[in-house]
Amino acid sequence: MILKYSDDNSKELIYLIQNRSYYKRIFTIHYDPTDNGLSNSLLNKFRIAVKKEGFNSKLQEEIKKEYSNFIFHTQCNNVSLLAPEIIDKTLERLFLPNQILCDAPEPSYGTTKNILRFIPEPQRLQKNYPSRKEAGNKVSDVWKQIYNRLMNITAKGRIYCHPEIRDSLMAVLGPDDIRRIIERII
Repeated sequence: MILKYSDDNSKELIYLIQNRSYYKRIFTIHYDPTDNGLSNSLLNKFRIAVKKEGFNSKLQEEIKKEYSNFIFHTQCNNVSLLAPEIIDKTLERLFLPNQILCDAPEPSYGTTKNILRFIPEPQRLQKNYPSRKEAGNKVSDVWKQIYNRLMNITAKGRIYCHPEIRDSLMAVLGPDDIRRIIERII
């Protein structure tokens, strides 16, 4: 039913999912506790940039430029991942929309639904029910200390590409190149 109302790009995504041929991760931006404050971290800048209209397209365009420049300036016919037909297929895909996708989930800080509360042992407070009820509303000290840090660690930024072009892209652009591209366009 959903295919009936989908455009060509959406139909291709649905087909890939049905065939378990998912987009492949080409780069992950991890939380770095050594950054000077979370607001200055690459991960936070990435989260902000991904929300802006056209960021995925801009990133795809920059990746296409870097890939093309490498291919143009390098003789690589002997490498199977960079055989002419694979290069052509990769460049053809990079001219199509939505071949590079970004995922930058926001960590969920302090939602009341996800708070671990301290519940005292029933034997200790059986005599004084109001104290027990009040203590049950206390947020765990351990939770307070680790929750925000844990959310930053688990809510990574990720960049994915169409499964047909991952190997060719990775043969040309390594993690340092992709990081440099991201830092340049943020």
